[in-house]
Amino acid sequence: MLTLRDVSGDMRAHAAREALMDELFDRIRRPAAALQSLTGLLTADDGPTGAARDKVRLAARVEALQLGDAIHTLFDRHEANRADWWPLAMIRASDLGDAVRARRVGAWTDRDRHGAADAAL
Repeated sequence: MLTLRDVSGDMRAHAAREALMDELFDRIRRPAAALQSLTGLLTADDGPTGAARDKVRLAARVEALQLGDAIHTLFDRHEANRADWWPLAMIRASDLGDAVRARRVGAWTDRDRHGAADAAL
C-alpha cells in the first residue's frame, strides 16, 4: 500500500537533528582530545612540576569548562527541539511510577469489591 503524505516537516526535523549531532561532535572533539593529552601529561612520571604544572592544570580546567559548556548548551538545544519531532509527551519516571501504582491499587480495590460480591452470591 502506498500512502501519500507531506513528509517535508519530518525531513526538516531529521535534518535539524543531524545538524545538531554534527555540531555536538565538532564542539566536543577538540576539548576532549586536549583533556586527554593534558591528563596524560599531568599523570606522567616525568611530567611538569612547579609553575609549569600549574599552567597545564589551568589549561585542563579551561578545556573542561569548554567541554561542559558545549555539552550543556547542546543538550538544552536538543531538549528544545525535541518537541518538534518526539512523538510522545515527556513524563518523569517518578510520575509514571505513581500512575502505575495508583492504577494497580485501583485494580486491586475493584477486584476486592467484585470478589466480595461474588462470595456473597
